[in-house]
Amino acid sequence: VRGLPTPLDTKKETKKEPKEALVPTADALLSQKSWKKSISKKENKQRNFISYQDVVVQQTTAPSTIIDMRGPTSTPIIPLAKLPTNSTSTTTPTPPPKVGEELLYNITFLCNSYEDQLKSTHSFVSSTSSKVTSLANDVHQLQSSLQKQNEKIDTLTQVLSILNTMEQDVSVGRSRKEAEEILMTQLAS
Repeated sequence: VRGLPTPLDTKKETKKEPKEALVPTADALLSQKSWKKSISKKENKQRNFISYQDVVVQQTTAPSTIIDMRGPTSTPIIPLAKLPTNSTSTTTPTPPPKVGEELLYNITFLCNSYEDQLKSTHSFVSSTSSKVTSLANDVHQLQSSLQKQNEKIDTLTQVLSILNTMEQDVSVGRSRKEAEEILMTQLAS
């Protein structure tokens, strides 16, 4: 019969009992529904609202404890008015911190950090100004080198033009001496 278990199927199923796994499966967790957040109606009804006036009254009547967070451990500070008068007490309460001690530490820390920042900025400015000076010197040297190269180019172009005129004079039929004399008169003028 389709869909209905046969007696043979039930025997096989009873023989094969599933072993419990050490880690529950996803299906087992979902069937337990322990993952859902349970919200009870009682929790919603138990909310109690306190006005600010009640909070202020509680703060003035309740003794405030100051906790000293300096050092490796935190210790509550007992005000001097509440210190025991007998000297046989075994606990030595910490006196209240000095006024402005934390402020002084913070100001010193800020001053030191700004001083370090100022020193680094000063070194950056001085290195930048030395680079600017060095680059200005390089520019001046390159300009003077360029000027000398331009003078050499002008001299060499004049020599080339002289040689070209001598070559033309010789090709026309003048003697070399005559070409030199003409050239010297042109150079003198």
